[in-house]
Amino acid sequence: MKGKSYMQDSMTTDKVTFEDNRVTGNLEYCHNLIMQVHPNPQEDVKFATTHAMLIARVMDDINSKVLIQGTSFVQQYILQKGLKVFGDQGRKASTKEMDQLHRRSCFMPISIKEMIPQEHKKAMEAFIFLMEKHDQMIKGQIVYNRKPTREWLTREDSVSPMVALESIMLTAVIDAHEECDVMTVNILNAFIQMEMPKPKEGEERVIMKITGVLVDMLVQLKPELYGPYVVYENGCKVLYAQVLKVIYSMLQALLLWYKKFQNDLKKEGFIFNLYDPCIANCIIKKKQQTIRFHVDDLKSSHVLAEVNDEFEKWLQKKYGGHGKVKAHCRKIHDYLGMIFNY
Repeated sequence: MKGKSYMQDSMTTDKVTFEDNRVTGNLEYCHNLIMQVHPNPQEDVKFATTHAMLIARVMDDINSKVLIQGTSFVQQYILQKGLKVFGDQGRKASTKEMDQLHRRSCFMPISIKEMIPQEHKKAMEAFIFLMEKHDQMIKGQIVYNRKPTREWLTREDSVSPMVALESIMLTAVIDAHEECDVMTVNILNAFIQMEMPKPKEGEERVIMKITGVLVDMLVQLKPELYGPYVVYENGCKVLYAQVLKVIYSMLQALLLWYKKFQNDLKKEGFIFNLYDPCIANCIIKKKQQTIRFHVDDLKSSHVLAEVNDEFEKWLQKKYGGHGKVKAHCRKIHDYLGMIFNY
C-alpha cells in the first residue's frame, strides 16, 4: 500500500454526467455547495421552544467555560464604540486600515452625478470594526455591508465550494500512512489581491457608500483625490466609490477567490478531484502532491519535503506581496480548528 494514493480519481479523464436535473440537491451535498445563509432573508428564522432552550444552554456552557478557564473570543466594536474604548489607538488603527485600502487601489471615488439610479440604490455602506488582538495590538477592519445584496445576487454568483470534512480526514489518513511531509499555509490579505470583474456594457458597477468619520480619514489621506467627491446627505458627509478589488465581507469574495486560486493551481499542472472541488493533485517526482483548501487556509502533502518547500516559495511569490504567507512544516498542525499530530 505504501506509495499509492487513494485520491487518484482526479487523475482520470472520465467525466461525471447527470441525466436528470432533479438530482441537483444530491449534487450540492456531494460537492459541499449547500448555501450557508437563510434562503429567505426577508423572513425571520423562528425557533421552536425546545431549540431555543438548547441554544441558550450551549451559550451558557460556553460562557461558563470562559469564566472558569479564562478563555475568550475577540470582541469586535463598531467604529463609534471602538473609538470610545480604544481612544487614539483605535483612531490610528482605523486610519491605517483606510490607508492600506487606498494604497492598494481597492476603490475609486466617483461623482454622484455619474451614477445611474440603480447604482445609487444598490450602493452598500462601508463599516469599520475595531478589535484588540491577543498580542494587545488594536486592529481595524473595513467590511462591506453584504446583507442587502442577497436580494439581487444569485447563488451562482455568491456561493463558493468548501473542502468537505470527509476529504480532510481521508487525506490526513493517507498522509500518515504514506509518511508524507505535511505543510499548512495561511495566505494573508487574500481577498484584496483579487480584482472585481469589470462590468460589461450596460451592467451596473459595484458601488460602496463611505460615510461620516471614514470620509474624513480618506480626505485627510489624499485631499486632492477624495475631497471633490464629498457630498452631504441628510447632513452627513458621504463619499461614493467604485469597488475595484474585493472588500472583506462581500458575498462574491469567497467565489472569486476560489476561481482565482483554482486557475492558478491548474496553470501549475494540478488536476482537481471529481468528487471534491477543493482537492487538487499533481504528480511531482513520480509521487503525488495533494492540496486541500478552505478559502485561504491550505494543506499540502508530498513524500518529499523539498516539494513542499518549492510550493511555499511559489505561494510567497504569487500571493505574498500584501503580507508574507505563513507556512508551518512540523509534525503537529492546527488546521481549521483541528489538531493533526503526524
